[in-house]
Amino acid sequence: MRTVTITGNRFTDLDPAKYRGGSSKMIQVSGGPTDLTIDANSFQGVGLSSVLYFYGAVASAVNLRVTNNTWPHSTYGVFGAGASVGKAWPMFVVSGTLANNVETP
Repeated sequence: MRTVTITGNRFTDLDPAKYRGGSSKMIQVSGGPTDLTIDANSFQGVGLSSVLYFYGAVASAVNLRVTNNTWPHSTYGVFGAGASVGKAWPMFVVSGTLANNVETP
């Protein structure tokens, strides 16, 4: 995936228990996207294990920008396959920005 921007959206009613077969991971990133921006979005939901979850090749996301979003509290926050809590971003992202995101109760 290259050069995608997701901005200014409102995502509501995110609930993996309500929508059976859904994932408890809010945003999943795999395969090393280039120039992916997720900015100024509002997410509302419950029962989420991760707000941002990485899997696939490590050190593969280039120019990933996740900024100015509001999202619900989750069990692990930013997490990834094989990563310790708090270590997923540097493990999977070559370059980018994770900043100014607000967690709501």
